[in-house]
Amino acid sequence: MNKNAYEIRLEILGLAHGDMQTRFFEKLSLLKEADARSYETYLSGKADNPRLVYTANNLSESIDALLPTSAEIIARAEELYRFIEKQ
Repeated sequence: MNKNAYEIRLEILGLAHGDMQTRFFEKLSLLKEADARSYETYLSGKADNPRLVYTANNLSESIDALLPTSAEIIARAEELYRFIEKQ
């Protein structure tokens, strides 16, 4: 069965969302690793200024900044859809 234009766009939007979600989780993983290293440095007392090393990492705000917005997901979907239009 052939898909109509709306079904194709919906599928591409899902692909774009999945792509952006994968990127988010990869960045989140890197952020958690950096936060853990910073915390270990803080606990070991090896940092020049331990308070600055760990308190500079407000993990919650950093995670919020990494979350893809609807506009970013739509922009990614449009990028993917342009590929289909060229075919």
